[in-house]
Amino acid sequence: MPLKMLTWAQRKTTRARKLAVKAKSQADVVKQIQKEAKENGASLKNAGEGGLDPELALEVFRRASFTCQVPGCKTAKQDLDLDHIGGHAHELEQDPKAAAWLKAEAAKGKQNTPEGLHAVCARHHDLFHDRERDIEQGEKPRPMTK
Repeated sequence: MPLKMLTWAQRKTTRARKLAVKAKSQADVVKQIQKEAKENGASLKNAGEGGLDPELALEVFRRASFTCQVPGCKTAKQDLDLDHIGGHAHELEQDPKAAAWLKAEAAKGKQNTPEGLHAVCARHHDLFHDRERDIEQGEKPRPMTK
């Protein structure tokens, strides 16, 4: 086998091993998220397996004490999910009644950082995006409920 091919094959094998180790450690973090959610009396919408880095998700859930961050939420520990704080641009720009706390936090932007994410229950997460879709379609947004 030519030297260039051998080097490529060795690199590919090393990379595959690193990815396997990372996947195992991420699975361990997901298990930790599930464990801590249970200890806090919370349930997770996606069993802690969303599209974000599990370590980032764990940090955000811990900061939120595994509770929906919408003030006065009646389902605060049910079906928790993560949401990008700044991901509701249309609602914030066009709805003067959009929740003040969401407006204050949105300046942090739609980023995959602890500051750009917050924990919310599935009901509120869906409501945020339903309101956003209403505004995009030129309709009056649904009222925010607790």
